[in-house]
Amino acid sequence: ELDNKDKKRIFSELCNALTQHDDDVPVFIVCANDGCLLQFSKDYFEDYAPLLHDKIINLLSNDQDNKEEPQTCFWLINMARQPRQDILDQVINEIVEHPQWDKCPSTCPAYTYNKSEERCPILCNRDILQQKGHASMRDRLRDIVCLAELSGEHLPIRQIIIGIVNILLGDHKQKPFLLTCKKAQNRANKNNYSLTNPYANAFGDNLPQREQKRYKIFTILNDFQIGFETNNFYEYGLLWGNEKLPDCFYYGSRIFEKSRQQYLRDPTTEHAECFLHDMIAQRRRLFFSLAPDNGDFHANPWQLSRFKYGAEYLDLFNELFNAQLSNTRSTQKKSDKFKNIARQILCGLNRVMTKTMTTENSELWITTSSSVYRGNPTPLLIQRAQQRADSQSVLSFTSLNNTLKTPVIRVTQKDHSIDLVLKPFLFECLLRIAHGALPASFLSNIHQDIEKFQRQVTAITQKNFDHIPPKEVQLSSSGELQDRPIAILEGEVDF
Repeated sequence: ELDNKDKKRIFSELCNALTQHDDDVPVFIVCANDGCLLQFSKDYFEDYAPLLHDKIINLLSNDQDNKEEPQTCFWLINMARQPRQDILDQVINEIVEHPQWDKCPSTCPAYTYNKSEERCPILCNRDILQQKGHASMRDRLRDIVCLAELSGEHLPIRQIIIGIVNILLGDHKQKPFLLTCKKAQNRANKNNYSLTNPYANAFGDNLPQREQKRYKIFTILNDFQIGFETNNFYEYGLLWGNEKLPDCFYYGSRIFEKSRQQYLRDPTTEHAECFLHDMIAQRRRLFFSLAPDNGDFHANPWQLSRFKYGAEYLDLFNELFNAQLSNTRSTQKKSDKFKNIARQILCGLNRVMTKTMTTENSELWITTSSSVYRGNPTPLLIQRAQQRADSQSVLSFTSLNNTLKTPVIRVTQKDHSIDLVLKPFLFECLLRIAHGALPASFLSNIHQDIEKFQRQVTAITQKNFDHIPPKEVQLSSSGELQDRPIAILEGEVDF
């Protein structure tokens, strides 16, 4: 953060470094927000180095970097273009694989303790962060960061670093609420692993609420409500035991068994509050310790969050993202998992658009956003969108051409395309509706987006195919949608 005096002082050297090929010129690493960089370029480069000024403006305006141009004297790297989940992996690797960890055996007595009984909690937490695969904390954190980004929540790198450091070193007992070697030895000696629980540290639980809210990383993770959502499979397993649920030597039954036994013996208010607190911690541990692709929807760890269909959304995102990377067409042959997710989306969207409990999931029934016929609300069919290329309205699942490749439902008519952006919140709502739920809290948030989509598709349909009369939509006893001409439009009526 440089004031104007410092900027003027370094300007000549900085300008030389950015414009001259000379080994004697010092190298500068400048980290700045787009606005600050643009203002600096305007104030200093526009008059003295106009070509450099134009280059920076062009790169920022087109959201590009110039790493592919080694002949230039500078690299402009747009950090915002890098997926946060990839940066998360890099941060974890830089922290837990740092060579200085090799000094632990000679400097930390807790390292030499019995590793199955009194291991240093910092090293225990490091072990958890080092694990890889679908049933790991690292993988689940990647999923959360990806969903947050696709929801429009940008996480600065410093916030990711804060989150990972707190998982590793978080301590619940005293300021500064981070473990030192001395405190870690004390926790291990006294078997106080409940104070160093990384699954609670991930949400900033070791910090006072006011301080916790200062950090965006904890706000975003807490928005997922992980640990506060109940599920019969997990509740029963935690209360009575279930061999299918993994235990953790340090943060599982070791810190949970006492409150569980107290609650079973005497479920009074005092014991119930303690048990509930520990249950939240255990649900969080299971969320970070189980693979989402276990084949059982009710045992899916995303059931322990507000995004119960988080795994399905990530499957959809990954398939579309990989197709985009390989430059394949969106009409390519999709996996059975993708097709199943697409059918659920169409069913939920048809239910919202037609205001019926239809089971139609093979094509999209585009109706007017609101209609009244003979005094009753009746959906009016404007067009059906199918996946066949010979259809007047072609339906496809693709992704927006942006950094994150956000999934969209696209309806194409002639040369016009209308997109409904499938952000995680909208996706979650549609799948819940497809499975019979009516989440009122979701409807108020998605109604505007869907209604806008309806209006836009209706407008281009009427423009492109003005000879197609609207039809009334009815629901059959089997749950299928049927259309029929509106009676007053069947014959030639002189209005």
